[in-house]
Amino acid sequence: MNPMLELVQEEGLGMLDLELGRLLARLDGRPSAASAIGLAAALCSVWRRHQHSCLPLEQVAGQLLPAALDAAWGERAPVLDAWQPWLTSSPVVAAAGEADRPLVLEDGQLFLERLWSAECQVAGQVLARLSLDESPAGPDEIDTLTEDPEQRTALRAAFRRRLLLLTGGPGSGKTTTVALLLGLALARQPDLRLRLAAPTGKAAARLQEALAGQLKHLPVETARRLRDLPPASTLHRLLQETDSRGRLRQLDWLIVDEASMADLPLMARVLSALPDEARLLLVGDPDQLASVEAGAVLEELCAGLETPPSVVDSLPVVVRLRGSRRFAPDSGIGRLTILLREGRAHELPELLRAGRPDLLWLPPGGPDWNRELEDELEAGYAPLAAAESAEAALAALGHFRVLCGQRRGRLGVEGLNFWCERRWCGGPVPTVRAPLLVTANDARLGVFNGDGGLLEGRPGEGARCLLAGGAGPRDLRLAQLPGWAPAWALTVHQSQGSEWDHVLLILPEAPSPLLCSELLYTGATRARQRLVIVASEDALRLAAGRRALRCSGLAGRLRPPV
Repeated sequence: MNPMLELVQEEGLGMLDLELGRLLARLDGRPSAASAIGLAAALCSVWRRHQHSCLPLEQVAGQLLPAALDAAWGERAPVLDAWQPWLTSSPVVAAAGEADRPLVLEDGQLFLERLWSAECQVAGQVLARLSLDESPAGPDEIDTLTEDPEQRTALRAAFRRRLLLLTGGPGSGKTTTVALLLGLALARQPDLRLRLAAPTGKAAARLQEALAGQLKHLPVETARRLRDLPPASTLHRLLQETDSRGRLRQLDWLIVDEASMADLPLMARVLSALPDEARLLLVGDPDQLASVEAGAVLEELCAGLETPPSVVDSLPVVVRLRGSRRFAPDSGIGRLTILLREGRAHELPELLRAGRPDLLWLPPGGPDWNRELEDELEAGYAPLAAAESAEAALAALGHFRVLCGQRRGRLGVEGLNFWCERRWCGGPVPTVRAPLLVTANDARLGVFNGDGGLLEGRPGEGARCLLAGGAGPRDLRLAQLPGWAPAWALTVHQSQGSEWDHVLLILPEAPSPLLCSELLYTGATRARQRLVIVASEDALRLAAGRRALRCSGLAGRLRPPV
């Protein structure tokens, strides 16, 4: 069975998926086609809900259907030769380029019309930005700023191209390159209109903090100009500044960090809003988990645009920084990330058994593994519990965190949060101290989904919270927050862009469909100094050897015809 169908069997069918299938089957109006149209629409909705841009019919045609689907549309999906004619002749399905209809069928892929339009928008805008600018290739100072050939290439390309993708793993020098680029751009043109943005408020704050840390390495005047830039914002906030035609004015350069977190519709809006002459720099790591909504835009852009420079010109559109300043080449975490990027899953258990000081493996089920897991939790959160002030406790949160591959279960976020709450917040204590995560946005308050902090006191009894931030912690009443949740443990998705000295990473048990190399890579690279992995050998091998490929047509739209 297709892995996505297995996921449907495990999780069930959403009400929206079911109702969309029924609605479009009725609108089609042909009783003989009801099963083929309804099933296609429901599956297209399921695939979107699990972050795919489209449904590849060939992967599902003729397969047995899980119980959630066969009750409405039969035990088995139609074979492809029968299914496609029903779709192409349906009044609710458009071929590419036809009038608006709920579904679009193109090259054997079935799209919800909204996602098909977004994909076409992104591809069109990207292709329009590939021509070289006629301005000089960049300041002569590039070669004196850095000895890294990849950074030099990125800086030169940024001054010639209206679109550049700067990619690389943790510690590869992406932020340093961005700081050098901004400094050079402002030195050439002090009145340049620059904006910094990221998909989430948390990622925008981290970008601001990271660039602030680079100022001491820049000339005094350049550092002053960078301090005067508008603060980094979320992409959604930036799009609120568009004019009546939906365009961003007063903009020469836009730098988007953590671009792998941007979903397909959001990236379509950003590209459509950019002035034609503005330059766009997308910064991120395509090996990380992609967005929580539909699409894997950064990965697809890299796949579609990473042609050899000689095919197009001497300056690539995609520049990958391959070194790592965070991990030593012989470190366990550094070695693990290399194995994952290179697809060498079979070597992972041997690496974990080697007993490196920065890498510990706790396979569930061993004689002492429960005690060892509790020992790791106790040691990790002891500084938080023992801190003499809320400020010291907040600082301690920057050193350790538990990350889980799934929400439910004893070894998921809910189970670990319950254990930690009972351990450190249970009993008749005068105050409660716990990590928290903001779960909703409040632009007026300047608080955004994903912001992290510390709870002090009991909810409902005047409790306060300290939120971490670049300018120092913010002290707020807990009642002011638009929404929050305990955060002793986070999902790997929630951890993206964050770093801790020590990370305890807990993977789902095999054969969970959540296991993939992106999940393991993203969780592992949140650790700076020490990583503890709780996973069976089967789960490790499955995670390391399986890519979380998202169905999409974006990369194909960017490649030149053969």
